[in-house]
Amino acid sequence: MVAEVRAAGGEVYGVTSEPHSLASEAEKAWDMSIPIIGDPHHEIRKDLKARGWIDIFYNEDSGHLRERDWTHHPNGYFQPAVIALAETSQILYRWRCVPKYSNMSGAGGRPEARYTWDLMREALISRKDAELD
Repeated sequence: MVAEVRAAGGEVYGVTSEPHSLASEAEKAWDMSIPIIGDPHHEIRKDLKARGWIDIFYNEDSGHLRERDWTHHPNGYFQPAVIALAETSQILYRWRCVPKYSNMSGAGGRPEARYTWDLMREALISRKDAELD
């Protein structure tokens, strides 16, 4: 799917609440096909919310993260989310996970790539911002 987005002239990025050094390390270790950006201070998350594009849900660090030496989320950690924008800033697709009982505390129910790609193409035709999926 990343290849199709790039063939259409698009870019794909991953954003994590980990520091950028760990994001870069994971990108290399896992041989990622997209660049990963670390946002431990939630600047990107806050900007997306301020623009009214998407409010990415995050869990605050209530002290439980310090129990694991491999976690580095000073301001909490993001739940999964997807936002797709056209060059015109039109929102082509947006989805966010809010953990609750019905989605196994956020572990289930993620949109599939083909599904989101089809909705993005439909949004381009309609020229309207996509509603939150």
